[in-house]
Amino acid sequence: MKKLILFVIGTLLTIVTACVPISLANNPLVGTWDLSLNGNRLFKVAFSADGNVYVSQAGSGGGIIQGTYGFSDKEIKARFDQEVEIVMLKTSSTAEIPDPSQVSTLKDQRNKAIQSEARAFISNYLKAQQVYYNENNKFAENFQQLALGLRAETDYFTFASQVSQSDPTKAVAIVTATPKDSQLKAASGIVSLGTTTDGGVTRATLYTQSCINQQAGTPPVIPIRKNDIGEVMCGEGSEPFK
Repeated sequence: MKKLILFVIGTLLTIVTACVPISLANNPLVGTWDLSLNGNRLFKVAFSADGNVYVSQAGSGGGIIQGTYGFSDKEIKARFDQEVEIVMLKTSSTAEIPDPSQVSTLKDQRNKAIQSEARAFISNYLKAQQVYYNENNKFAENFQQLALGLRAETDYFTFASQVSQSDPTKAVAIVTATPKDSQLKAASGIVSLGTTTDGGVTRATLYTQSCINQQAGTPPVIPIRKNDIGEVMCGEGSEPFK
């Protein structure tokens, strides 16, 4: 529960930052506050006039966490035991408005977090295929052969594997991630057998590339081999993961 206190108290203190008094005598925080998200009551927070704060989770039947708080015209501070301390320090009387390109919505942040699932899956697939090839001199034909417990479907993505190795010198394994939500971007990855030459000696090499579509709501763009030595690149309409 203490981990949640950071969010609870931080939110409430942010609300009153603009009207912080010099002492507890004229304190706009004193009273009991309900913190709700989309109409669901999450926490009850009580600020006392003597500088104590009490936090309880709504409907949990659990205990109440006690802490202390204090503030001046420049600083707001809340402390819970010796483990958690929240400090809000006023650094300027002028609001620093960020560039619009740096601002995102909660939905953008949610989608970014979900998108990382596809990135992690593709990365694990490509690494596993490299290990499998080095041990078996061929790519695994499906997720099961990789023995990583990779699921072909999650709540947000459907994953698929395509392997082409009829010509052993140009073998490739491709993985795609197709989102179930049109606001998410499809992704893909490729591992390709190729060659490198060093000091006149040519050796077999595995090239990899992970890609993400540039536009949401479009099918996965398949990465391609870009030359005879096996180097790979993202297909048109996609770009490397950043």
